[in-house]
Amino acid sequence: MRVLDLGTGVCHVARLIAELVCTKDGKGAVVGIDTSTKLLGVAAARSSANPHVRFVQGDVRTWRDAAPFDAMSGA
Repeated sequence: MRVLDLGTGVCHVARLIAELVCTKDGKGAVVGIDTSTKLLGVAAARSSANPHVRFVQGDVRTWRDAAPFDAMSGA
């Protein structure tokens, strides 16, 4: 499963989602998006041990990814 976390902030929700959808055999992914580069820096540092989670800087209203998502999360 591939999940997009809108307005990820410091990644509290993205990390929880990763625990649910990412498997040890390399399946599953979470992409967190936020406009704040400062918060994304904190998020990346907190999730550095999980290669299935990545973060991008962008506006949730206009950002697009090349691959589709199975679900979205937004707080």
